[in-house]
Amino acid sequence: MIQRVFTSLLLLAIGITLLIQGQFFLLLFLTCAALMIVYEFFKMAKIPTHSLSACLTYIGILLIYISSFSPHFLALWKSLPLKIMVLTAIGLFHGELLLKKMLFPEKALWIGLRMILFSASTLIFVYLMRIGTNGLFNVLFCCVIIWIGDSSAMIIGNTIGRHPLTSLSPNKTVEGVFGHVIGSTAASVLYVMIYGNLTGQVLNTGYYMILGMVISAIAQLGDLHESFIKRCFGVKDSSALLPGHGGFYDRADSTLFVMPLMFYYFNG
Repeated sequence: MIQRVFTSLLLLAIGITLLIQGQFFLLLFLTCAALMIVYEFFKMAKIPTHSLSACLTYIGILLIYISSFSPHFLALWKSLPLKIMVLTAIGLFHGELLLKKMLFPEKALWIGLRMILFSASTLIFVYLMRIGTNGLFNVLFCCVIIWIGDSSAMIIGNTIGRHPLTSLSPNKTVEGVFGHVIGSTAASVLYVMIYGNLTGQVLNTGYYMILGMVISAIAQLGDLHESFIKRCFGVKDSSALLPGHGGFYDRADSTLFVMPLMFYYFNG
């Protein structure tokens, strides 16, 4: 428990600092996190992490993140073809939850393609949102909702959780789901109040409460999808790289659907 709290506080401090800094170091951190998720995924699939398919996937991820230095990077990801690709990928991953079956074959080539679609077109949206319209406010809002929601779900689920949510994730409870929504809603109100007091701007609290609940629902789908993937591979955690938390995939799960969808919502 002490390890988990320490790691959480450290990641929180690093995350807020990088989001405020907002440029090179944020992109560097996201690149490293994406590469670690690829490493963890190949390891879960019991495919050598130094295989040709894995190395080609690493290179593909790097090329996508390096392309962020292009002045057309933001416009490219807002283009219709890439928007369709990203939304289709998210739709396919949601379909896996409904079918309770991995849609891509568990082979090295498809794992690599999955990771390029998955890691490159999800974590990169943290950076895209940061450099997009009203970037710092929007990306911090989403992150605060996710962080508080996850913590609320864990506390309430562990304290009063009695009713299992789904066989995909035996530890998740219905009470935990409501805890996530309540925590996210409260966090959205608190965030808007603090921002309003600091800037003098008057924001629509009701609008952000609803948005907080929507983000909560999407985040929990991402969490469920990650649990489903680990169940398919027969593992408890994606790795042991983050003491008390598992791996980078375990920590990024809630953001993987939220960030692309919210980026396109905020930026069109």
